[in-house]
Amino acid sequence: MTNKDYLKILDEINDYCQNKYQIKKLNQVFFEIDLPYYLPIQSNRIIHFQLDSASIASYHFKQVVNKEDNGLYKHHTKVAMVYSTSMKIASKESSLNKYFQNLIKQYNYFVDSYVIKTKDFNVVKINNNNLGIYSNCILRDRNQQVKELVFLFNSNPIELMDYSKDGNKKTISKDLLNTISYNSQFIKEQNPYLNVGLTTIDAVQLLKNNKFNLAIIVAQSGFELFINTTIKEIAKLNPEVKFNSDLSIASKIDSLNQILECDDFKVGNNLVDNYLKAAHFLDDITINNYQASFKDADTFLQAMELLKRLIVNQLVRFDKYKDFFLEYLSNI
Repeated sequence: MTNKDYLKILDEINDYCQNKYQIKKLNQVFFEIDLPYYLPIQSNRIIHFQLDSASIASYHFKQVVNKEDNGLYKHHTKVAMVYSTSMKIASKESSLNKYFQNLIKQYNYFVDSYVIKTKDFNVVKINNNNLGIYSNCILRDRNQQVKELVFLFNSNPIELMDYSKDGNKKTISKDLLNTISYNSQFIKEQNPYLNVGLTTIDAVQLLKNNKFNLAIIVAQSGFELFINTTIKEIAKLNPEVKFNSDLSIASKIDSLNQILECDDFKVGNNLVDNYLKAAHFLDDITINNYQASFKDADTFLQAMELLKRLIVNQLVRFDKYKDFFLEYLSNI
């Protein structure tokens, strides 16, 4: 993009923030980064997050497609990240790094929400080590005075681009983007199932990186967290329900079956039995020093996820708890 393009983005963000958030006389800091992957958001879409009463983080997305010598089209996404604030801004390195890290932190909340919602495990959080070498940086104060800089953040970039044969890639819908953007604000502190979703992401990414033992261990931790959280949250809604931390995971599943007065996930159900059968990999790893294969880990993760889906479907049908679980479980 040219400087004219950068300033146009700053103008659009400035107008939106003043109208939407009623924050006047904004100073702005602009960084442009190349994501090391393709994020399927339509070009020129902008999303905004209020960081505090004086500051807004905004992200403008642009899709880039280049044809390679081998005939394939390489896809990746550029993001213009803008920190807008009514507070004073400074151009010294420590200040720029603070603005940049605040923008990265909020972007990574968005990534958590996106991956939990879409299960697109090719999209990962970003940091200085998986970006390029530098970013164009523009500071514009409330009087429209502009200062251009180069912000260095890495000297060892890696490439994880996406490829296609015809140069075309699908993007997610505006409605889904709005949902993800909302959730990325919501999940930071309020959703008791946030860590359940994040451990699922971690387990799948470990599987993709051939760390099969760790994938099984992390997945099991996430599943136990899911069961424990569910029973604890039901106990808050229903004083007759008691949480017993000493029970085995199989006993807790059976307990949940009794709480919900159904037979959908008791021992003997195929999905429960498949999970318990696959769970022996965990004992083999922790007791017998077993080295799991891709098939072992994949079988375990699938059995666990199918059982979790079954439990979720039952929870949202149960009138006593329907509203709560629809709100919190629809996005993990």
